Amino acid sequence: MRRWLLVCEGPTDHDVVTTLVDRTLHPELLSVGLDANIPHLRAYVGASANESHLRWSEVKTRFDRIGLRMIPGKFGGDHRSGSFVEARKALRLATKLGDVDAVILVRDQDRDETDRRRAFEEARRVEDWEDRAVIGVPIPEVEAWVLVGFQPKDDDETRRLAEERTRLGFDPTLKPEDLNPGRDHDQDGQPIKKAIKPILERLTGGDPERRGVCVRTTSFEQLRARGEGCGLTAFLDDLAARRLADRLGGPAA
Repeated sequence: MRRWLLVCEGPTDHDVVTTLVDRTLHPELLSVGLDANIPHLRAYVGASANESHLRWSEVKTRFDRIGLRMIPGKFGGDHRSGSFVEARKALRLATKLGDVDAVILVRDQDRDETDRRRAFEEARRVEDWEDRAVIGVPIPEVEAWVLVGFQPKDDDETRRLAEERTRLGFDPTLKPEDLNPGRDHDQDGQPIKKAIKPILERLTGGDPERRGVCVRTTSFEQLRARGEGCGLTAFLDDLAARRLADRLGGPAA
């Protein structure tokens, strides 16, 4: 079984990302009769065998715990990029673990560091993981990737989406990158109008299964068409370029 290190923010990211990755594997493995065996061919892991992912907040601790050291480096000219350093640490961990066949790095875009994707790409190149590391940077956060897959399934959901369009002045399923990450309320306790999480909650009725449907069943054509601004299209392109199915016995390029 192939072990793929998934480095992400937490369980929600894990569920969205692994669903998307497995969906891309499906058609290629189906053509060689391996589709039904996907769970037996790959495992998403963290820094130890019993983990399904590694949180970004734990990368430094795990890195230090096993005695790894960073060689000083620069990114973007005269300054060090935090994202560049953290991505290098994650990739060094993957190398140290030894049995990791691929790495998936997914981290929300930071308002304070708007060039995270380029930082990750540079780290991937420096650490010699270009062929086996997939990069995703949701904008503003991974809920945007779920929103672009939302399609009203009945009159009630059609009404909810219409209400959100009216309240926001735009369609959140078409421009989720214009929504706000993080807190639902401001420092005075007032709801933040464009907070992405409560918008997704209202549209899906707070049902985790309904959120899952958005990424499990929506066509890749729609996800790509709507996902340009929120980083989903770039993630799917990067995933396709790395051809992870080939590592599981899929057709050669």
